[in-house]
Amino acid sequence: EKLQQVFIELTLKREQEEYVREGIQWTEIKFFNNQIVCDLIEGKKGAVGLFQVLDDVCFTMHAKAGDEVDYKFLEKAQGACASNQHFTAFSGGFTIRHYAGDVQYDVSGFCDKNKDTLFPDIIETMQCSQNQFIVSLFPEQTKSQQSRKRPTTAGFKIKSSANKLMDTLSKCTPHYVRCLKPNDNKSRNDWNSKRVNHQVKYLGLLENVRVRRAGFAYRAPFQRFLNRYKKLSQNTWSSTHEWQGDPKSGAQQICQDLGLQHGQWQMGQSKIFIKNPETVFHLEELLERMDFDMVVAIQKAWRAYTQVRHALEMRAMAADLFKGKKERQRQSTDRSFDGDYLNYEANVGLQQAMDAYRQEEILFFDKVQKVNRRGKPEERLWIVTDSACYLIAEAVQKGQQFYKIMRRIELHKVGSVSVSTLQDGYFVVHVPSEYDSLLMNDKKTEVLTHMLEGFKGITGRDLQVNFVDQFAFKLKNGKQCKIAFARNEGAQPPAGKVSGSSFGGNVKVQVATGMPKDTDTTPHGFQKRQPRAAGGGGGGG
Repeated sequence: EKLQQVFIELTLKREQEEYVREGIQWTEIKFFNNQIVCDLIEGKKGAVGLFQVLDDVCFTMHAKAGDEVDYKFLEKAQGACASNQHFTAFSGGFTIRHYAGDVQYDVSGFCDKNKDTLFPDIIETMQCSQNQFIVSLFPEQTKSQQSRKRPTTAGFKIKSSANKLMDTLSKCTPHYVRCLKPNDNKSRNDWNSKRVNHQVKYLGLLENVRVRRAGFAYRAPFQRFLNRYKKLSQNTWSSTHEWQGDPKSGAQQICQDLGLQHGQWQMGQSKIFIKNPETVFHLEELLERMDFDMVVAIQKAWRAYTQVRHALEMRAMAADLFKGKKERQRQSTDRSFDGDYLNYEANVGLQQAMDAYRQEEILFFDKVQKVNRRGKPEERLWIVTDSACYLIAEAVQKGQQFYKIMRRIELHKVGSVSVSTLQDGYFVVHVPSEYDSLLMNDKKTEVLTHMLEGFKGITGRDLQVNFVDQFAFKLKNGKQCKIAFARNEGAQPPAGKVSGSSFGGNVKVQVATGMPKDTDTTPHGFQKRQPRAAGGGGGGG
């Protein structure tokens, strides 16, 4: 009964009292409060309980025993508790209507079992035994007891133990797991509906569910609610300001800005109450989504910054590489290095063709002109990753686009790259162990810079770049072919004018004069990062 009373106090009575204290509008739920049963058994101020009646009979008739004493107890109990509707006396016993149901008690032997005839001197005698097991059976402390003090009764010990347990539980925040016994046979797949219904009833589960449904699933002090969910409203938190008003108004502002139905939340005196758990889940989902979006925005901004910074560094590196060695195209001096010019992420077919190398990072992606062995240009896709370069052919068959990797050049196998000193867009990738590729792209500066960076990252060495106007390159069939570059003011870059054949002859590329070789194409205002001094201050983390 005491444990049930604690359950009622914590889950039903206290919750409804909180609604009244906070001024919350809600429908009060009637429930059985078994405090009247606890008072019947242990008594209260101004009323006598069964334990008190039992102790009194035992003390006043201590010289007598047997049925005479027990019936005297029943007589006095009937006189003291007759007004309690949960007590009913009958011949030879009485019935108590417990929260779990009616229980009949036969008074025979009540008084003898309630007496504790183990006096302190007997306990002390047993504690003097040489057998430690015997001593352990009598742990009572008798030194502080008066020698003539009457021993306590069993009823007194039960009542004191229960009150001590209640004091301990009152200092805690208990959580309940209610267990239902499906049958009395201790067997599986055996469901006794009558037995289960009885347990649901006397455990007070229906009342508890009704209170929970009529009440509010979530409550929190205004300040705590504001601190957690302020990010969900522009009025309570933004990049320029934070809520400075009182917490109650801030919590109310959040609910209004989020469009929560007014019936789903109420403002108390010190707390906000939310009725359904789905509303709380919705708030948590919004909060999680906002945090995710914020993280993505920060990551995106940081990646954009690092990519721009890296692109500027690569442009500066390209300026140092080409300055004094090659004429520049006027339209390319201020061109940004974007890397992906054909939106690789949106090209599902190409991604499928590159599936075997999906772990590689795409550094450059654009169309190029590949000069074949007949000296004729063929359009290809050119991809530079952190590990290799790819020449990819694309074709359309029956309305469907297909991609095929024609060549994969691992960066560490590249021997050198050759370019002319003029403003054309041609470059030759020399692969000593295989064959060379003659390519043309108007962004050759960016292409070479990515290749140089990837090559050094793999090998730790600088890739050799040759600036010559006439050089040889090896075809796939093993034959050598020469290419020569000459000025022709009528041939516009980057392709210029190509003539000749690669069948044992030369390929000649003519191109107009470009900007002087000494032109500085370093990005305006760019400053190289200064290396940290050895042992320089590092900052805690």
